[in-house]
Amino acid sequence: LMEHVQAPVTLAFLGATNIVAALARHGLPTRLVISERNDPARQELMPVWQELRPLMYGAADVVTANSRGAVETMRSWMPASRLAHVPNPLRVPPDCGARRSRSRPRFISVGRLVPQKRGDLVLEAFARLDGLESWTFEVLGDGPERASLDRLVAERGIGRRVRLHGHVDPFPHLFASDIFVLASDFEGMPNALLEAMACGVVPIVNDATPGPLEFVEHDVTGLVVPAGDLEALVAAMRELATDELRRARLALAARARMEELTLDH
Repeated sequence: LMEHVQAPVTLAFLGATNIVAALARHGLPTRLVISERNDPARQELMPVWQELRPLMYGAADVVTANSRGAVETMRSWMPASRLAHVPNPLRVPPDCGARRSRSRPRFISVGRLVPQKRGDLVLEAFARLDGLESWTFEVLGDGPERASLDRLVAERGIGRRVRLHGHVDPFPHLFASDIFVLASDFEGMPNALLEAMACGVVPIVNDATPGPLEFVEHDVTGLVVPAGDLEALVAAMRELATDELRRARLALAARARMEELTLDH
């Protein structure tokens, strides 16, 4: 394909695809830009691919990452002059009244339903929020964990307050939500988090990887909890759900923090 198209630049995304692109461009004039979308210090590829990644990324003309932590990890693989931090740009539509039209306060989670995202931990935390029956939880996204999450919702008796939407336009749901919960085992720089903050939704994230922490400062633009700590996640969700003034303060700061990621900027 590279030979046929003869493009001046090839841009590759995701671990194994990046490696294949580096192998395929050997001997061709196209410049190769690799984009690392996760934290390579935490995301381990399948055998062989994992060993090839530090070797083949160095064959690219430029390697970009959307978090500074990922750039730091890759400094041991290649010269710093060929590494670049390129943040995810944001393009958020205006709120068409979704927040005003909603009837109940909401938690929300957005992302692929895969083990990495720890949807099971998030929903278990929600199930433990006794005394907050007015709150609902919206889950946006689909994937192989859908059936197991459906079973968890049924087993914990929270089916009346949890809705798994599948693939939908996230923005109407984000504008109508109050608290965004991210409990992934690892992340690069998740667009869903940035979009939620730009919509004025207060984020709760963990400290598993440095990407989200570039924008979520504890009790300034959101809350940060220890990775994998269920009780800490429950406590953070309860704190925000029961303190409207604190939510308003954090939401305002989160939205302001996202101004540097506008597409124009």
